Amino acid sequence: MTGFSSNINEVIEKFKSKKEMALNVDMSEALVAGVAAARAAQHDRIFQRGLNSSGGSLGLYVGKKKTVKNTYSKFLVGSTTGQLLLTPYERKRIDAGRQIRYKDLEFTGALRRGMVIIKQSPTLVVCSIPSDDLFIITIGQEEYLKMKIFDLAEFEKEEMSTHVKEISKQIYDRILNS
Repeated sequence: MTGFSSNINEVIEKFKSKKEMALNVDMSEALVAGVAAARAAQHDRIFQRGLNSSGGSLGLYVGKKKTVKNTYSKFLVGSTTGQLLLTPYERKRIDAGRQIRYKDLEFTGALRRGMVIIKQSPTLVVCSIPSDDLFIITIGQEEYLKMKIFDLAEFEKEEMSTHVKEISKQIYDRILNS
């Protein structure tokens, strides 16, 4: 047979090259995106909605309430002038511009900001609290409230998985289409 030519050797070399690229891919980009998505959902759950890992409420701010003159009416929905019953901590929260309807573990923002994403290797990315002081606060809150707060909720795990899968597909698409 004459006049027949094939590019099979070129195609084989191209696939070998793509295989090598796929074997050496750094998946940390996908892992960081997944952990960041889970952390964002976790922050919203804890610090905005005041919920534990199971979706239950962290509860209310409790303590011995004292009658105080209502100078907070502009901060409290449905409040009128007169007297209020507030704990010293509720007064402190209101004075700092924070809500008191439910526990949200947000006061200065240090705990929320202290939860950071750390890339330990191309295959291991974690969300951690590297500050000993802040870590002690998280343990103390869980022990005091007798509930898991800082574990990932199921929907947060799903959020992480969805993002890792999507970014992984994009990484492999770049390899296949390069």
